[in-house]
Amino acid sequence: MVYHGNVRSRKFLRPGCRHYNCNIRAARFTNREQAIKAGYLTCKVCRP
Repeated sequence: MVYHGNVRSRKFLRPGCRHYNCNIRAARFTNREQAIKAGYLTCKVCRP
């Protein structure tokens, strides 16, 4: 599963989230732990 992270809000999203396909300012993570280690928080909509 590939998670997207918004570099502006520092939140990461899972596939299926309504905000997932926003490729502007997107970082990509291969797992949840990688996103958290990079300092990203979970999205409040999809809660990955």
